[in-house]
Amino acid sequence: MADNPHRQKHPAFERFNKIMVSTEKNDPIINTVNLSGFEMDDSTTNRFCEAMNRNYFISKIILCKNSLSTHSCMQIFDLLKSNPKIIYLEISDNCVNDSSLEYLSTILISLPSIRDPITLILRKNEFTQYGAKSIARFISLNAPVSWLDLRGNSQITDEGIQLIARSLETNTILSLLDLIKCGCGKDGAAAISDSLTKNRSLKTLLLQDKFEDPAISSLGTLLSNPLCSLEQLYLWKCNLTTPLLEKLCDSLKTNHSLVTLALSYNGFEDETVFALSKMIYSNTSIKKLHLGSNNFSCASAGFLSIAISQNKTLENLDLSRNFLNSNGLWPIAVALESNSHIQYLDIRDNNIDASGAVLISDLFLHNKSITTVRLSRNMFGDAAVALLSGTFRSNSTLRDVELDDVMMTSRGFIALCSALSQNKAIERISVSQNRLCVKAMRAFKDLLAITKTLASVSLSHCNIDDSCCLQIAEGLSLNSSLRSIDISNNIYTVAGLSVIADSIMNNYTLCRIDYFGCNIEGDDFAKSVGGRISDCIERNDYYNHNITMKEMGLLATCEELCSY
Repeated sequence: MADNPHRQKHPAFERFNKIMVSTEKNDPIINTVNLSGFEMDDSTTNRFCEAMNRNYFISKIILCKNSLSTHSCMQIFDLLKSNPKIIYLEISDNCVNDSSLEYLSTILISLPSIRDPITLILRKNEFTQYGAKSIARFISLNAPVSWLDLRGNSQITDEGIQLIARSLETNTILSLLDLIKCGCGKDGAAAISDSLTKNRSLKTLLLQDKFEDPAISSLGTLLSNPLCSLEQLYLWKCNLTTPLLEKLCDSLKTNHSLVTLALSYNGFEDETVFALSKMIYSNTSIKKLHLGSNNFSCASAGFLSIAISQNKTLENLDLSRNFLNSNGLWPIAVALESNSHIQYLDIRDNNIDASGAVLISDLFLHNKSITTVRLSRNMFGDAAVALLSGTFRSNSTLRDVELDDVMMTSRGFIALCSALSQNKAIERISVSQNRLCVKAMRAFKDLLAITKTLASVSLSHCNIDDSCCLQIAEGLSLNSSLRSIDISNNIYTVAGLSVIADSIMNNYTLCRIDYFGCNIEGDDFAKSVGGRISDCIERNDYYNHNITMKEMGLLATCEELCSY
């Protein structure tokens, strides 16, 4: 099959062949191989494994939707034994079944204890509770697996969850366990709660199933136990009603281990906010709180603002995809003005209009702790963007700003570029899904020529055409700070992309450019443009790698001299 001439001309096979050549080169720059979406039979799997066994630098393997056979899965699992460099293996949406998991368990148990721990991701496969028994076996025997992601394997069921949970009692290595959509029920939750009072290594637990009172009671018992050492708990889409949330929040009042609590996508209404606010008010350990994709309205904001103003530990607050609107934003913004702890604020998609932008501008003028702000999918418009931009001129704390889909046109973007040209702190800006034209890109060109700090820009879905590409190209040729730019899903043609490809010939800092989803498919010229971009990015990777090695060498020399 590998010799089929028609197959060899297929774009997917060409991509696979290119990856194999890169793998066989044993290139020290390349540490990841991603073969997602490529159908791999036993012969192609064999070629891949042979290449990996001769490679000393690749440590991360990603395989998704490859139609792998049981034999192919076993071949890939063998790599964990033959190539100790591999510390990350993902085989998702494939055919990993009970028998191949039994084989994997044997491999993992045989690995030496001094081996670097492995991140193992096995999402959406075909194993059942019998496969879970094999997983429980290698967990209980302390195989060197530090992260285990089993998300989307619904056939594990509550019975399999119990087996995995009990295996945690003797484990001292596993730090993350993802059991989202694996069929966890009341008995599984009870087993997890019981085991984690004895386990000290597991710090992160992710669950997503429709829980009822017994399951939440078990988790509450765990969280209120002084022996609990769990640090991150994710309970997405868990059907948490008001009584269940009250029970969970009550158990957290005395918890001192949890630093991350994710309760997004639970459909919470305003009636639940009192229990949440009481918990935020009294808890002294949680640093990251995710409350996105619920149904909080402006009626919830007052309670939340009081809790936020009194809490001294919270650093990351996610209130995205709710219904706060500008009226609800007001008390929260006032509470945050004097807050010196919160560094990350996500208020995307909250029906905030231009009047809310005034509140956000005042917040940025007074707050000195927020470094990352997500404002996307609110109803700002150009005047509001210009107002926000005015605060960026002198702000020295913001590092990352997201303004995707905020009804911005070229007028607002030009004001933003003008402000960023004077800002000395912002490193990433995202303005995707706004309608921009060549005037906006001319301002962007001027910004690229000046900025010394901006390292990442996202301009996806911005109506960028070939004339815009000319401005971007000129800006890239003048810039030495940008490391990543996303211009995907726009309307330029291969001619516009070719101009950008020419410009980065003399740019040695850009290490990533996303341009997929544009009108550049088809002929050999389009392929050659893509090849030129890939060559430049690869060259820049080498260049930056060598610079890093040189700096490390100089540092080592200085340390050696200082030791005399």
